Amino acid sequence: MNTLAYGLLGLVARTPSSGYDLMLQLQPYWQAKHSQIYPLLAKLEQDGYLQLTRVHQTDRPDKKVYSITEKGEIALKLWLAEPTAEPVVRDELVLKACCLPFTDLKASRARKEIRIDPINTALPFTCRGGWRVFSSQASAAAFRLDTFLLY
Repeated sequence: MNTLAYGLLGLVARTPSSGYDLMLQLQPYWQAKHSQIYPLLAKLEQDGYLQLTRVHQTDRPDKKVYSITEKGEIALKLWLAEPTAEPVVRDELVLKACCLPFTDLKASRARKEIRIDPINTALPFTCRGGWRVFSSQASAAAFRLDTFLLY
């Protein structure tokens, strides 16, 4: 299973949920599309990690609500006991900051790109020329393009 599958198990363990509800719960932590979530939920159900209950709705198709099974709980607990992988940092703004020596700083400052850091943690990145750029561990980095902490 992949990290998304374990994440879905963890969310369903908290409260039985539909695929749509799981997507909304997952969004602050992990980027996943409908096209990833729904087939994965079907596979987790087929493999016995989740149980599906259909809830009748008027004027809509039946709602599929997933709950975790004992097999799913065991798998989730085993995954939680494993060491966590290093975070993958992929941030276009940080990449652009590393390229600032090759651009017009006035034009860069005009963009006024602002992002908010919900976790309030920073990781330094060393760019060409020895510049250090501080970016959040989360995908929403806390800095403005014109006020990088560069030194």
